[in-house]
Amino acid sequence: MSDLTLEELDTDGAIQEDIADLYGDSRADFLRKAAVGGSVLVTALMAPPVLAGKTSKSNDVRIFQYALNFEYLQS
Repeated sequence: MSDLTLEELDTDGAIQEDIADLYGDSRADFLRKAAVGGSVLVTALMAPPVLAGKTSKSNDVRIFQYALNFEYLQS
């Protein structure tokens, strides 16, 4: 009985699938998912400054005009 291997015992692969489900992903799968998630996060963090830089000047002018009108109304 000592010569029996897992491949001989588990001919259809059900035990190996259950072990994989029990322990989850391998380290390589985890690192791959972490790398993809990290790159998505970096992309998401870099996108808003690019988009905000184009409209910042027009928004600044509008805010300044609002503040100026507000001061006129207060006085």
